[in-house]
This record gives sequence, C-alpha cells and structure tokens, in this order.
Amino acid sequence: MGNCIFCNGIQQNVFFEIKNANSSFEILKCENCNAYTLDPIPTETELAEVYNTGYYGKGGAKFILFVEYFVDAFRGIRAKRAINRIPQNGTVLDIGCGSGAFLNYLKKRYNFSLSGIEIKGDAAIRAADCNQGFELHIGFLQDIDFGIKTFDLITMYHVFEHLITPKEDIKKISSLIKNNGRLIISMPNINSWQATLFKDKWFHLDFPRHLIFFKPKDFKEVMQLNGFYLESEHYISWEQNPFGYIQSSLNVVCKNQNFLYEFLKTNAKSNYTLSDWFQLSLQILFAGVTLPLFLIIDVFESFFKKSATVEYTFKYQSKND
Repeated sequence: MGNCIFCNGIQQNVFFEIKNANSSFEILKCENCNAYTLDPIPTETELAEVYNTGYYGKGGAKFILFVEYFVDAFRGIRAKRAINRIPQNGTVLDIGCGSGAFLNYLKKRYNFSLSGIEIKGDAAIRAADCNQGFELHIGFLQDIDFGIKTFDLITMYHVFEHLITPKEDIKKISSLIKNNGRLIISMPNINSWQATLFKDKWFHLDFPRHLIFFKPKDFKEVMQLNGFYLESEHYISWEQNPFGYIQSSLNVVCKNQNFLYEFLKTNAKSNYTLSDWFQLSLQILFAGVTLPLFLIIDVFESFFKKSATVEYTFKYQSKND
C-alpha cells in the first residue's frame, strides 16, 4: 500500500477490492484528503499496455458509425454549454483531447483560438490526422509551456480520473487559466448509486486506467482551495449514465467484462464464435429493453446528485485579486 497519489498521505483504508483473472487491485480511501485511489498504481509500462489500440479503437473514430453519430450529438451539447460565458474570440485548451473531435467541432462553428493536449500514442496520432485547425501538443500537461494566464476556457472531459499527478496538474491549470476564466471537468461519481451497487463491476471504474476519484463535496472543496469556485454542476448525462447501468449489470452476470462496450468500438474483433454472437444478441436485447428505464433513473438520480458521472463548471478567481 503506497501513499495517496493526491496528498501523499499515509493513512488509507480499503474501500473495496477488485479482482479478475489477471490482476488484483484495491480502491483505497485517504483519511487526509478523502480521495479514492487505485492501489497499486500501474507502472509506466503497464499503463502503456492498457492505453493501446484496443482502448482507442482504430481509424478515424473510436466507435462504430451509429454510436459515433450519437456521441457527436452529445459533443455538440457539451460545446454549447462550455462556450456560454467566454469571449467570442476566446482561447480554449482541451486537456486529454483524444481524437480532437471536440476541438474540431468548435473550429467549424466558432471563432476561438484552440489548443489540445494528448499523451503520446494512438489517440494523438488520430488527433494529428483529423486536425482541422487547432494547435496540438503531445505529452503531459506538466511538460508543456503554454505561458501564464493564457486561456479563457479549459476543459477536461473524463480525464481527471486518469491523472498520475492530479494535485500538481490542478496547480498547473490555475497558472494557465485567466482570472475569471472557466474550467469544465467531468468525471465518474464515486458517490453514485451505480458505484455503490456495482463496486468492482461498475463500468465507470475502468481499472487500471482510472486512478483517482472524489466524492463531489470533497472535490469542490479541493478546487475552491485552489481558487476555483463552482458555478454549476450537471449530473444528468444520457451519453454516459444509462449505458453505465447497462454494462455494469451485464458485468455482474457475464464472464466477459465490458463485452458489449468492446463490440461497439471500431476495432471490435472479427472472429466472433457462434456463442459470442448469441451472447451479444442477448446483451443488445437487454440494452434495448432497459434503456428507457435507465434514462428515467438518470433523471431521478440527478435530483439527489447520485448519478454515475458529474460535470462541474468552475470560475477561477486569483487569490491575489
């Protein structure tokens, strides 16, 4: 058991265990900062293995055509919400930009100066190939010089939970963002009913890639200590939460974890057996039948702030002003 990757605290307790055929992990709760972290943290070599082509899909998109169509629609909703209170010619940084699809969406429709950062690998290659006019930086946030007080808006869509140095990255972001600039962060909600119900079968746990989680109350306190004050939070996500219920439920009863999710990627295997197709048929049927229910549940959960994911919009206010 190592120290907490957020505060370096030594007092951590086991929240729950994660076991599969190939590995064994624990989710630890830090008694100092209340972070929930994966233990052990994968090595650099191990992380490179789990962020391979199998994770990112292949070609120009991560998901097959009809899924990518819906993802793109939700991307537009996020974009409109993100640009609500920044200047028309503002500066935008998307941390963990993936294929760059979000930035390309903004480029087509708005007059922003756009930058993206993605770690070296398949996603960065795809971002370079698909780039329609944003400045792409390849590497880790700590290693790239963007200047000081450069950006009106910084976004991190489901990136924070992947960070190896999350506390240092928050400090870096506070140096990059302009006073009164906005920071949008979305992440899994470890305090959700999904997380409580499914534990190690929870789709959004995504071990060993997801390294750190916070309950919303604790995360908002952490951010305020760094000069970020909450403007709004959104718990409804029909892009993320209903499928989380579908895949988590299937993970409980099926041996092959995330089987349906992997089938929806562009790099899904082509040599499915008859048994595989039978399982997929049942899982697709289950998804179709239960989706309306899980859409309704997501609305209900959002009233109690218990949805599987959460999106925060923070306004940065320098402590020196």
